[in-house]
Amino acid sequence: MVTDRYRNSSRAHKLARGRMAKPPPPRVQLLDQRWGMPGIGCLSVRTPTATEVARVDSVWPGLRPQEHENTHWRWQAITESYAENLAIFDGERPLALWSSCSGGAFALHDGKFYVLDYLELNPLSRGGTFSALVFAVIASRALEHGAAGMLLASLPASKRFYQTLGGEQRPTKGWKVREKALIPFAFTLATLNRLRDQLDEYTVQSKEA
Repeated sequence: MVTDRYRNSSRAHKLARGRMAKPPPPRVQLLDQRWGMPGIGCLSVRTPTATEVARVDSVWPGLRPQEHENTHWRWQAITESYAENLAIFDGERPLALWSSCSGGAFALHDGKFYVLDYLELNPLSRGGTFSALVFAVIASRALEHGAAGMLLASLPASKRFYQTLGGEQRPTKGWKVREKALIPFAFTLATLNRLRDQLDEYTVQSKEA
């Protein structure tokens, strides 16, 4: 459901890439959090190492359904090309990876947005409540960047999933979906906050606690 590719291109991205100096991204406060989910494990977020990414590339391709359009993905190439790369782990086992081209929120006509460019869940762990939890974690990261919303492009098969999460199927001025087959989605600040709050149900450890 959420193993689709997100390939987004915009003039704002190109301008961001062209800057010589760029402020560092905000600290990943999610590093201090732990979430427990029955049947999945104790979940945490961190930047994946090159070794962990290589392990994903050696295992996940053989588990991907052949009808999915991400069968050719190699996360080593993705993480080397994108500014922000984070993963959700159960101990040492990677369960989800995502990448953001912008490496932070960038300004558009409607405000500052975090763009989710690539997302994949471990093919053996996709679906149901876990998929929603992963998206809530990503929403939390968008808020850490000070974003007023989040953008992504979805394949038609995943449209209903994002609508269920509260995503609005609409274009955003200044941001263009690269491939015509993909559907633009926008998540408002209120929706990001609601998704983040849903994580409280699963939180088992916090540095602030």
